[in-house]
Amino acid sequence: MVRFIKIFLGWLSARVYECGANLYGTIQHPYLTWKRVVNNGHGISSLILLVLFSGYFGIREPIRWGNISWQGIILHQVNLQSVKLWASISMGRLIASILSYLVVVCLLTLLGKIMVKNFIFKKGFIRVFKVWIYSYLPTFLWFLFTAGMFVLLPPPRQMTIKGLGFSFLFLVISSGLLIWKMMLYLVTLKIGLEMNQKQIFWSTVILIPCLFIFAQIMYWMNLFNVPYI
Repeated sequence: MVRFIKIFLGWLSARVYECGANLYGTIQHPYLTWKRVVNNGHGISSLILLVLFSGYFGIREPIRWGNISWQGIILHQVNLQSVKLWASISMGRLIASILSYLVVVCLLTLLGKIMVKNFIFKKGFIRVFKVWIYSYLPTFLWFLFTAGMFVLLPPPRQMTIKGLGFSFLFLVISSGLLIWKMMLYLVTLKIGLEMNQKQIFWSTVILIPCLFIFAQIMYWMNLFNVPYI
């Protein structure tokens, strides 16, 4: 039993190290890192990251808002009812985040099937599943940034130097993270689905309205104001 635990902990440590190395590589050398992940990466590492990111997306509203409502829980007035509400909301968003990831991976793979000749859906799905989760890094950082700014400078924000400075900082950081996300999207199609520039263009034209409809569905279901894709 002890030997089994040691083997499991060693295996888990290797997967956690791989996650960290790939996240660092996504910042430093995304193309080379993702190429290595596609060819030699473990799907379990991507699954671990999916659960971790989705877990944060599930609990972030209670962290951000800090009140007992549809958004969360009052930390200084904890009771059984509020804990149950928080747990049910967070679990629902956790599941929705995981399903959202699978939906986007399926959409991207389907585009590969449409655009790329002799494309194998199963192989493409596995490749995209392994790398797309690392594109959640700028998404995660953006939501972490907005939550932190909400605590440091809560609304309403007046037309003051501090308020204008926050708006400028928010736009600059948000734009930078969005550009990074778009670059990782292009790398996904290039490496994961082996598309050329023309195929990437038409895939993007098809994908944008699909994602818009999906985001609206998530909003109407009262799951996410901003979709985690």
